[in-house]
Amino acid sequence: MHSFPSDQDMNHIKIGSRVALKEGGSLLHYLAFPFVWLVWLGNKLRIIWFDAIWAVMLVSIGGGFNAITKDITSTSSSRQNILSAQIDICKTTVATLEDQANNDQTTLNTMDAQMTKYDTDGDNTNYNSLVDPYNTLLEKVKAELSNYDTQLAECNKMIDQYNSNR
Repeated sequence: MHSFPSDQDMNHIKIGSRVALKEGGSLLHYLAFPFVWLVWLGNKLRIIWFDAIWAVMLVSIGGGFNAITKDITSTSSSRQNILSAQIDICKTTVATLEDQANNDQTTLNTMDAQMTKYDTDGDNTNYNSLVDPYNTLLEKVKAELSNYDTQLAECNKMIDQYNSNR
């Protein structure tokens, strides 16, 4: 806030520019006069805290802006890394659920083939002994496939979110 140039500072710039112009200096010294006028106006606006606004502008445009950008970038990068790790875990879970459902489906198919054979042979005792385990396994496979579909949808959402944040 106190870094805003004073009227005395601007007076020195104005005098220096006049002297430089009289001694054949660059025409760029003419640019000092509007600058001096703007600073003089800014000093008069201190009654409405213009110097505080100046300080906020310096921080946001200067080092503060870089720090803010770095924080946003590192936070975004950190979120992406976390999301990437969650996607990896999700993919592993989905693969495990798929393997489990496939193994149980294979067992179910084997039981179905045995039950068909027992039914064809008229072996009601062995057939009836497989009905309850078959139905239990069938319900388990249905639940596994439902869980698989749910987990796969969650993984796809995370992947879409990851890709949209890139």
